[in-house]
Amino acid sequence: MNDLYEAMGSIAAAAHANGDTIDENIRPEDNHNVEHGFDIFHRSNYMRIGKRSDEQRFEITSPYVFLNVLEQNYSDAELDARVDIDLSALPPQERRQAIQSALEADLREASAQYDEFAEAYSQEIEPNDTDLIRITYGEEDLWNGFYVRDHLYPFEESFSIRSDEQRFEITSPYVFLNVLEQNYSDAELDARVDIDLSALPPQERRQAIQSALEADLREASTQYDEFAEAYSQEIEPNDTDLIRITHGEDELWNGFYVRDHLYPFEESFSISEYRRAVSKVRRIRIQTTKLAHDIVDVLDTAGSEELSEEPATETQSDHQPSPPGFQ
Repeated sequence: MNDLYEAMGSIAAAAHANGDTIDENIRPEDNHNVEHGFDIFHRSNYMRIGKRSDEQRFEITSPYVFLNVLEQNYSDAELDARVDIDLSALPPQERRQAIQSALEADLREASAQYDEFAEAYSQEIEPNDTDLIRITYGEEDLWNGFYVRDHLYPFEESFSIRSDEQRFEITSPYVFLNVLEQNYSDAELDARVDIDLSALPPQERRQAIQSALEADLREASTQYDEFAEAYSQEIEPNDTDLIRITHGEDELWNGFYVRDHLYPFEESFSISEYRRAVSKVRRIRIQTTKLAHDIVDVLDTAGSEELSEEPATETQSDHQPSPPGFQ
């Protein structure tokens, strides 16, 4: 299992270094035909990287689904005409089923041309050593698109991603402007800026609120030394760093973040090391947040989700989100 996690870590590092976005993790319970992996976006193109249980390699697949493309190709009026009902009056699931049923005629027409397409692929594209996998729809297995498949071999020693940095930072921020804004009602904020904030565009509203709350930051800034001293006495022996967050040209004190480090390039690094590090940063962050609320006057009445040592209980859901492209 450690080999699996190390392989996935190597893939995640390579994706990150390549500028790709990891959109979602895949786990065995997700029932996505692969046991472990990632959904990623490479240059805005959706792909899935996943490992099957019986293979020591990961698949890379990139789908193209006809139903999705065809639905986007028709206007709402054209779709209504094809199903002969007002689709907007249907619940989302029924609307989706009605559209798919209406578009089956297009899939039948496309299916008749699959052999021609597969032959063209084998002549023009297949020499690139990728696999063409047919996506089907419904009981008749109508042709509904395809995905291109290649493989990664992260379990092999030659697979690697290099970095000059030999450690990673773990940081957890606490920003006063965000906390203060949540602490005031809309009416109180309107009174502080002397205008109706709801009438402003989002960006102007944000700027007006921040300007109004700068007075609170100025007051908080006068108490930074007291806070830093208390941190050094009560929390710093845990070997974390306290980093000051500033705001504006005057560099007003606008919060802090707690920082520790990970050393994943060392042979001793393991999931246990990772868990200990993130748990430590979370614990120190909670303690430091409480300290800030004890000392900083403008935070006296401000609420914070971070003030509880006990994490909120997360409700487990059986809902599995549909990955793009594979519906």
